[in-house]
Amino acid sequence: MDGNSKQRDLDHHLALDDLKKISEPADREAYNEILAEVCYSLEDYDQALVSYRKVLEFRPDDAELCFSCAVCLALPDKPGEETLQALKMSLEPGFQDFDKLQLLKRLMDTKDYPKFNKLAGNYPLQSAGTGN
Repeated sequence: MDGNSKQRDLDHHLALDDLKKISEPADREAYNEILAEVCYSLEDYDQALVSYRKVLEFRPDDAELCFSCAVCLALPDKPGEETLQALKMSLEPGFQDFDKLQLLKRLMDTKDYPKFNKLAGNYPLQSAGTGN
């Protein structure tokens, strides 16, 4: 087991410990956000998506959460209109991370590239590498 795997396992255990502290989650928002992150890191994208959507009930304009939903939709090899809709929901409240958008684009089917480019082209984006 390499150093990255050990750190990942430790991170998972710490996150699960956080979840266990919330036995009857009075704070459902925090509970679902932690659960979503743990499921995402364990590559259980369907469960991560369910949990992210529950958090969106509390924070419907959270651009980062909407983007996380788009990624969860794209990762299990089923990107398409639903992924594009989630992407639009992330861009409308101000998601601007060009580098993450390019990652999402690589996950999508090439037939969706024109729609992706048109949608992303309607919003100002910033690249972490250029500072723009």
